[in-house]
Amino acid sequence: MENNEKFIDTLRHDTAHVLAMAVQELFPETQVTIGPVIENGFYYDFDRKDPFTDKDLKHII
Repeated sequence: MENNEKFIDTLRHDTAHVLAMAVQELFPETQVTIGPVIENGFYYDFDRKDPFTDKDLKHII
């Protein structure tokens, strides 16, 4: 079980970095701030002049 949890944490960590890279490639003016792994996934905070729109989010995913 412990190995599975380590794998999931690593997967979440790496996926967060992929997300950050994708956002910066699509929106170069965006600054990456923080993106920790959390119990049920991960999140990333981004700093940019204008908030992301629904259209932006569709490009990211």
